[in-house]
Amino acid sequence: MLQIKNLNYQINKNWILKNVNLKFPKNSISIIQGPSGCGKSTLLKCIAKLYPKHSNGKISGNIMLNNLQNFNNLSVNDFCKEISIMFQNPNYQFAMSTVEEELIFTLENLQIEPNLIDTKIINALKFCNIESLKKRKINTLSGGEKQKVSLAIIYAMNSNIILLDEPFVNVDINSQKFIIHKLNELKETKTIIIVDHNATKYSHVADYYYKFDEKNLNFKITELNQSELNKVSNFNIKRNNQNKNDLITLDNFQLSSGTKNLLNIKHFSFKNGITLLTGDNGTGKSSLFKAIIKRQKYIGEVLINQVSINKIRSKKFYKTIGLIFQQSDTQFIKITVKEEIELSSKQTKNGFYSDRQIQTMLVKAGLDGILNRVIYTLSEGQKKKVQIISMLIMSNPILLLDEPFNGLDDTSFNQVVDILTYAKNHFNQNMIIISHQTKGLEKLVDQQVQLTNHKLIEIGSDSN
Repeated sequence: MLQIKNLNYQINKNWILKNVNLKFPKNSISIIQGPSGCGKSTLLKCIAKLYPKHSNGKISGNIMLNNLQNFNNLSVNDFCKEISIMFQNPNYQFAMSTVEEELIFTLENLQIEPNLIDTKIINALKFCNIESLKKRKINTLSGGEKQKVSLAIIYAMNSNIILLDEPFVNVDINSQKFIIHKLNELKETKTIIIVDHNATKYSHVADYYYKFDEKNLNFKITELNQSELNKVSNFNIKRNNQNKNDLITLDNFQLSSGTKNLLNIKHFSFKNGITLLTGDNGTGKSSLFKAIIKRQKYIGEVLINQVSINKIRSKKFYKTIGLIFQQSDTQFIKITVKEEIELSSKQTKNGFYSDRQIQTMLVKAGLDGILNRVIYTLSEGQKKKVQIISMLIMSNPILLLDEPFNGLDDTSFNQVVDILTYAKNHFNQNMIIISHQTKGLEKLVDQQVQLTNHKLIEIGSDSN
């Protein structure tokens, strides 16, 4: 059993967690919920002994293991046998080039006997149903595939307590169901603690739910009410693209990643307005975005407003189209939130937003009180909101958004949807949004397109 007693954590005199007292029984799955920036990830990193060692925070209180036996004096190797953590950003998890090399590296560091390593690797890949990724280079994987590899690494470590920070933000629905089923099997011998904004997916496997108590800056045990359990997790967007002009057109388009064929499209057009692009992990959604912005080679033609992108001069092209990356950290240039926003204002392409409108967006997103914070100290949800607002300010008429809702709690999700809807209605900013989440997007999205079997299929249409 893992027990937390009177845990306090603060950064620069700001309390993040205060007087946290929790018990996580063995052979159980516990879900931790709370708004972006409330300290969920901080709590996991404190348990994993990453904080305060790798932060400028101060900690007090005790984290105990097994009958209140303090484990602060364990060696690194012995500690990893007890506790392992999967980060919300999978890129933080890797040190090697390929999936196989990463697993070997992990197991060798745990001093696993060499004759057992191959079997452990096979079992770990099978656990996440990713045997086909064994030889793949990690930097060629999709975000969802990276998260599955991270889970496989955690499984291979075979720790008694497993900490998972938003393990499914990039993972398609079918893969989520498969892995949650496997986690339920795993809890027979493990203690599993999961930070996730959406607890409903665990309704049949979770034993305990903890929600953030904003008033006291700690967490309290709760129960999911029946209305939460009955929430629909996924459904199609109603088609609403009548009389829409062609925005981005693909003609005789072929896209590959190494030897893997991703897309083979004779003709397809994304329409003006907001399009939701869905599809399983690894089908090529992010690669398609890279091709559209001239960052990945392809065969065929990509046209914007019926003009080939190869005939558009670079300055005009990047004034027209922008990309919001899946991982927020890769988008930032400056140190603080304020500096990043100011940089976007100075480099704006078309000047859609006034200073007053920018301030309104910051207030609506709940960022106005953290403008002087260092961006890299923010939660993933807060980073995502800074990233989206910064790119909207750049005023590109076309925006490609790769998983813009990752790491967002319900309140933050609604804030972002409102901000994107405003951009659509007031400035005619066109968007293609990659997202595994569709719930809550009904009023924003005009067209839903699914990438399946190497083709783009419009939901409600026979076009491909």
